[in-house]
Amino acid sequence: MSDITPETAAPRSPWGLWATLGWVILAFFLSAIAGLVVVLIWRPDAITGGTEMLMDGPLISITTIASAVVQVGTLVLAAGLARWPAGEYLGLVRPATRPALIAIAILVVFLLGYDALTYLLGRDVVTPFQVDTYRTARDAGMLPLFWFALVIAAPVAEEIVFRGFLFRG
Repeated sequence: MSDITPETAAPRSPWGLWATLGWVILAFFLSAIAGLVVVLIWRPDAITGGTEMLMDGPLISITTIASAVVQVGTLVLAAGLARWPAGEYLGLVRPATRPALIAIAILVVFLLGYDALTYLLGRDVVTPFQVDTYRTARDAGMLPLFWFALVIAAPVAEEIVFRGFLFRG
């Protein structure tokens, strides 16, 4: 039987400032490579092509998901090497229900107000880039993948990097 209890165990320390920055830079670098590999596999002609690949919804979806997986995977590895459970290190905790609902309500009001102001100023609420990428994803029958990449994968990866890994480190 061990005499080590949670109260007597040595406290775990997160990565320091420079190591944290190094891990984040490595995660971004590896995720960029993953995105490039996906482009080379999915549409090798896009490298020499013009800007039309920037409006290819399916390509953007797949590169976003691949990049997010590599980025988060790198930071999960870093958390493990620091001897922390990944979820704890990256701050993946379920928020309390009431504050989460209040935050969502505030966000909805803010977004409606922002879009109304954008409209009143005579600007596009939805940019041509968004319309074009949506249209290409729809035409390819890949709207669910497009939605997953832009509404789930990209924001989750961004939150894990900034509010999880960087905040802890």
